[in-house]
This record gives sequence, C-alpha cells and structure tokens, in this order.
Amino acid sequence: MARYWLLMMNEENYRHTIEKGIYGLPEKSSKLKELIEPGDRLVVYITKKECRELCGSFTAILEVIGEWRKSSKPLWPDEVREGRILYPWC
Repeated sequence: MARYWLLMMNEENYRHTIEKGIYGLPEKSSKLKELIEPGDRLVVYITKKECRELCGSFTAILEVIGEWRKSSKPLWPDEVREGRILYPWC
C-alpha cells in the first residue's frame, strides 16, 4: 500500500524535478531515503522563499518508481550555482 510523504522544495528545483523526472533528497534527510520506497507518493509543497509563481502551494504528487541512488555531481540549479552537491540522494 502506498504511503504519502509531504516534502517541500523551492520553485526552481520543482520545475527541474518536473522537467527531468527526478527528485533529490538533501543529506540531512538521508534517514528518509530508508523509509521512502517504490510505490510511495511524494506530495510536493513549494516554499515561499525566492518564489515567483507557485508560492506556498501544493503542486504535485510524484510516485516513487525506483530505488535511491547517490549522485556524484551537481544536478539541481542551486547545486550547479554553488558548485557542490546539496541533494545527494535521487
């Protein structure tokens, strides 16, 4: 049976998630990766910080279809800007 998880992200990373079809967890949420399994649903809430259009809204329910893998390079817009990995689990 699918479980639902409420996750927050900024608008820029949300658009990247939809475009690329991937979601990334920050290192501080590594325990979540042990709980979230294929078939679970991620309910996405857009944070208001640096938001232009979708501020403070629920925007999507994403279905987890695979196992977590560790990223070896920056993939997300804010990671690329900072030149470091912020969301290693995708």
